[in-house]
Amino acid sequence: MLQSVSEYYISELADWNRSIEFYDSEITDMEDKLNEIIHQNTIPNLAANTERFLNSMDIQKSIFLAIQHDIQEQETRLFKNDEPEEHVEITSEAKENQKSLRDKMQAAEKNYIDAKYGCYNFLSGLLNK
Repeated sequence: MLQSVSEYYISELADWNRSIEFYDSEITDMEDKLNEIIHQNTIPNLAANTERFLNSMDIQKSIFLAIQHDIQEQETRLFKNDEPEEHVEITSEAKENQKSLRDKMQAAEKNYIDAKYGCYNFLSGLLNK
């Protein structure tokens, strides 16, 4: 059975929300590891370097939070009386918002992966010293 456009969009939004929730838990774990390093602070300038990665994680968290807000707004546009809008009723604004959200999510995920692996490399480097 084919989905309506609104049902597809709603499914896509739910997938993004699940991804963001997962990334948020990863960010929290990474922040815990980085904070542990700051509290040890046994190597000169270590705290400053660690804080740079903590700031990076905070930025990623903020970006994902803003996207979640946009997702909630988009979900509101796609429902009418608690039912998904029919294909013919999807406005061009809703279509543009969905595309914009897709682009934002893709960029945020790419940036997050880069930041996450930067933290992994930093932490790994500390263990190898």
